[in-house]
Amino acid sequence: MWFDEIMDDCREGFEIACKNKKLFIPLFIKNALDMFFFILWFTVVMLIFIAHGRDLKTILNSPDNLSNLLLFLFFACLTFYLYFTLFSAIFEAGSINLYKTIVSGLEPKAQYFFQGVKKYFLKILGGIFLFHIVFIIFCIPIIIVLVIYTFTIGILTAGWGIVFLGIVVNVYFATWPVAMVADDLEPVQAIGTGIKLGRKHFWELFILVLASGMISRFLVSVFGSLIVFVGGWFISGIIEAYFKLVLLLFYMRKREEIMG
Repeated sequence: MWFDEIMDDCREGFEIACKNKKLFIPLFIKNALDMFFFILWFTVVMLIFIAHGRDLKTILNSPDNLSNLLLFLFFACLTFYLYFTLFSAIFEAGSINLYKTIVSGLEPKAQYFFQGVKKYFLKILGGIFLFHIVFIIFCIPIIIVLVIYTFTIGILTAGWGIVFLGIVVNVYFATWPVAMVADDLEPVQAIGTGIKLGRKHFWELFILVLASGMISRFLVSVFGSLIVFVGGWFISGIIEAYFKLVLLLFYMRKREEIMG
């Protein structure tokens, strides 16, 4: 039964993770860098606000200050976009290649991470840019559909409809980086393979994506918001790495029927 198969993948992933704890290091580093990045920008914004006398009304009413503020916002948005796009591609390429070598029976080493970055960074970056280009081209109909969905199903289901939509989207698009690294595919091929996998094994992937999100929320209720806020980068690193490993195991088990 398919549920038993994904439980086997989860159990195997847990055993691999317990024996190879170094596989968590890349995502620990990434999440720590993300937290530092947010703190740095928050500090910069607070310093600018204090330097202008803590009076937002004065800033907005002055043409010079307003133009500087708009320029700053543009620079901030560009910085955030470049940082998260580039770093996501770097750590995705390196981490998945590291997991692939661990699954094949090799000891986790930094060289496997950097080999993955060297070989797959540009491909994964190309896939991310492809998603962004498609969104820009179809942004108006996408936004209209999302707004209608949010104010109908989203409200009627007390927000659960939005959560469900996010899970469904991830079912089709969560595995394309795994497919790219596992089988050395090009961006369009990898995305197409991920969609095929989602269509053919919707409920298996739905359970895995749902479990990943539910575990994160469960930890908040167990440890409390403060602990999760302070150590969230550590907790999310463990969860993200583990489920990425499980997705790799799931893909490798199903790859022949998808590729064939």
